[in-house]
Amino acid sequence: MKHSRILGAGLVACAIAAQLANSGCADKPVARASAPAGAAHSEAKKSCRPEYPAAALRAKAQGETIVRFTIDATGAVTEAVVVQSAGPTPEHRLLDEAAAAALSQCPFKPGRDTAGQPTGATVHVTYHWLLEQPVAAPAPVTPR
Repeated sequence: MKHSRILGAGLVACAIAAQLANSGCADKPVARASAPAGAAHSEAKKSCRPEYPAAALRAKAQGETIVRFTIDATGAVTEAVVVQSAGPTPEHRLLDEAAAAALSQCPFKPGRDTAGQPTGATVHVTYHWLLEQPVAAPAPVTPR
């Protein structure tokens, strides 16, 4: 499994993007995460993919949630703040809350400073909330 990488002020932490990427199930809603690339990295230790909230799914809410999160030198997430909501409705806020809550549960392998010591970082990650539907086969054409 590939891991996306993030660079933050010379300190690096792994975005959980690849673990949140498309699961390959075209009939299920997907929350994806992405972040800017960096030169070095730390890797997420487990998948932290949020569940699509049922009410947001019923409302067909989609959008992008941007979360700023801080990890400490032990790799624990110490703060996760939504800096851009997926949208204006209560269902969009459910998406935002699910993204921040899932990210808060992720343990990370911390980055290292130039002396090789573990160090924390603050990073932004974007969750792409998409409702993916299976592609229907085109209707057969009947000759006239």
